[in-house]
Amino acid sequence: MGSEKRYETKIKRLLSGLGAYHVKYFGCGFTQAGVPDILACLGGRFVAIEVKADNGRPSPLQRHNLREIHRAGGLAILAYPQDFEYLRGLLEVVAKGENPLELYEPFILRFID
Repeated sequence: MGSEKRYETKIKRLLSGLGAYHVKYFGCGFTQAGVPDILACLGGRFVAIEVKADNGRPSPLQRHNLREIHRAGGLAILAYPQDFEYLRGLLEVVAKGENPLELYEPFILRFID
């Protein structure tokens, strides 16, 4: 199993532990390209997570979709393994129904132009 897949599994376990509904989105010939890897509902919020390995980079279409989700009021997260504890803290705040804006800012800065 590759490092991105292991990290994705770790995130899905975290989401399950926090009581989130989540699905793994598989992009293939019959589905929309560029949709984030994990789509979830947590603490009443829509959360979209694009999972990347340490050296991974989002495509322009993935970045566009993250921006659109953010602009629509959802939480759009570009998640790298080195940020897992930070991501955990953010998702714990979201699970409580609290405003995660201060914790969310570094994730926003990764994809907002």
